[in-house]
Amino acid sequence: MPRLLPGTFQARYDPGVSLEAFGVKNLRCLTDTGLVPIRPITVLVGRNSSGKSTFLRAFPLLRQSVETPRNSPILWYHERFVDFGSLEIAANERLTEPSVTFEFRLKLASKKTEATGTIDIAVTLVGRDTPIISAYEFRSESMRWLWHLDDEGRVQGLAVNGKRVELQESLALGGTAFLLPTIQLGKPTAIRYLAMHESDDFEEFDSENAIKSIEDVARGGPPRVQMTNVVRHLENMIIKLQDEALAEYMHRVAYIAPLRVRAERAYRIQNLAVDEVDPDGKNLAMFLYSLMPEEVESLAAFTREALGFEARILRTGIHVEIQVKEQGAKRFVNLVDVGFGYSEVLPLMVALWSSYRRPENKKRRRASLLALEQPELHLHPAHQAKLARMLAETVIESRKTGPEARIMVETHSETLINGLGKLIYDGTLKPEDVQIVLFDLDEETRESVVKLAGYRENGALHDWPYGFLSPVGERLVHEQAAE
Repeated sequence: MPRLLPGTFQARYDPGVSLEAFGVKNLRCLTDTGLVPIRPITVLVGRNSSGKSTFLRAFPLLRQSVETPRNSPILWYHERFVDFGSLEIAANERLTEPSVTFEFRLKLASKKTEATGTIDIAVTLVGRDTPIISAYEFRSESMRWLWHLDDEGRVQGLAVNGKRVELQESLALGGTAFLLPTIQLGKPTAIRYLAMHESDDFEEFDSENAIKSIEDVARGGPPRVQMTNVVRHLENMIIKLQDEALAEYMHRVAYIAPLRVRAERAYRIQNLAVDEVDPDGKNLAMFLYSLMPEEVESLAAFTREALGFEARILRTGIHVEIQVKEQGAKRFVNLVDVGFGYSEVLPLMVALWSSYRRPENKKRRRASLLALEQPELHLHPAHQAKLARMLAETVIESRKTGPEARIMVETHSETLINGLGKLIYDGTLKPEDVQIVLFDLDEETRESVVKLAGYRENGALHDWPYGFLSPVGERLVHEQAAE
């Protein structure tokens, strides 16, 4: 086993874990999103301040949390990723006591039996200064466990399938965790929330048998033996391994923010190891400078095919400059000498390529999810349509070489939405490849209403409210498909 750095925790779970759905309660205006399915392409649409950015930014929020040692489950501010302030600031303003709940549906596979199982986890945080966990909920197909905890982390109540269970022992939170502390026998102990450290060594987790065993234990046996076994199974088979699986997933979330930094004519060379593009694209030049020649060509081929241009790095002394060449042009020019749209779209293109097209190695795995805010900014509608195809082709290519891509897009682009419909119409994508999530703000309560929509086999939208963004329906999709 490799030696671990102080303050880190080794992941044991197979990184192939899949997040099937995600939801939040009482995060800003999102009173209760329900569990929103995460598809290969998940599109978030709605008016300004309707909660779609809050939903998407919950993913980098969870990433910055699992990558940083801390004294509570969530790190609400990180200068590189997102700033939610604090739990008190981030919680829905209508609450008298701040509270936020995160919900996850994980699909867990067993390599030994080729079986799969799903488990839902909900964790509720309360508190103003140092938030704590006040409730845990675990759900499988036939069981629902709801644990209530006090301010010290002691278990105050347990309900199984809606029926209260008399506890025979003292139970409390304790140990070390990324996000989900274990429930242990005895008094509360100090909880250490540790930083994620990827390892090449992963233990096999038979999710089917783990879930079955805890259900069997809950149905029989003397009360004391029953509860002791329940806690043992919860700690070793459920909570700890779910915690590791969830942390490993969030550790590999990639994120591109809506506002990217303005391009510069030259960048001072820094001998830094740069493995991904910053959310605002600030380190783009150093990322490109760090690529191997074959990676440079792979990226250039990707951008040429997708949007008709390529980029390169030119070194002059102790500085480098980013240059681009449009299709049909005779020479490369500095990024600041071309349209502003190129400096906005280039970090997005590089993130897509890096997340799912760049060759993997032992130290670099694919992104579990790529979260993109308003990728259409400063793009001509024709290029927005090409962006839809680029997303689709990224998903298709990912299926050939590894885990399927998961891309979440927050957008105001009707062209992008219709472009995806056209790709379904012509058979490039299937309706189940795309999930549309509608965010609408209630004028009276100022709370967001979240609904699901999607596409039919003919590429037409279903469950789409007339006039949402603008009227989009079957006629428009058919007209575009016929062109």
